[in-house]
Amino acid sequence: MSNEVTMIGTLTRAAKNRAYRAIENVHLAFYQKGGLRDMIAAVDAAQQKISEHVFGLAVYAAKQALNPKDARELFANMCEYAEGKYKEEHAVENLADALPVWRVYKSNILRGVKLGLKPPEYETEYDFRKAVMEKVRAQLPAPVSEPIERKPSLEPGPVQLDEIEQWLGATGVHDKLRMLLAQVILSVEYIKRGSVPKVEAVLRRAVDELAPSVDHRRVAT
Repeated sequence: MSNEVTMIGTLTRAAKNRAYRAIENVHLAFYQKGGLRDMIAAVDAAQQKISEHVFGLAVYAAKQALNPKDARELFANMCEYAEGKYKEEHAVENLADALPVWRVYKSNILRGVKLGLKPPEYETEYDFRKAVMEKVRAQLPAPVSEPIERKPSLEPGPVQLDEIEQWLGATGVHDKLRMLLAQVILSVEYIKRGSVPKVEAVLRRAVDELAPSVDHRRVAT
């Protein structure tokens, strides 16, 4: 009998009642009207609506330009004009701090157009973003490592972490950041069921906090 089963079997009635009340309270808070589930759905809907404004510029640029390069340049110029007007009207100095979502959508769209994707061929920004991710994954080099004998295990081990780090070696990630990023990737791959909203929020905060350190001129070209 495992330690976990033994510990569960020796719980007092008070501990069992407290544990059950906790999960029931979480259930109620998640499923009640206006609860966390509804809030997550509302946030997703709001993000979808907001993203369409930026994506609409990309679709317009693609329809006006003669080729993908001109479309990308027109979209970038339109964004630059909008950003300048916004800073002037709202007395903003750092757009990344004042309106971080704009930067995210703009960068993703520019990246996709540079990869050869055409915005008018997609119904929504979300569909376009998924296509970008699929394109990026298809172009990533496969991990290169020598065959290693593994022992059967259901848990991720250091071998997998090493493989991820080797894979990142083919990218431009700095050596000092490679191991940490490998740990993040491994952690995200094995998150617990139901933890996606929490993990997504953590990653969004990380992206926003990294923004001031990113050379956005290289990201957006």
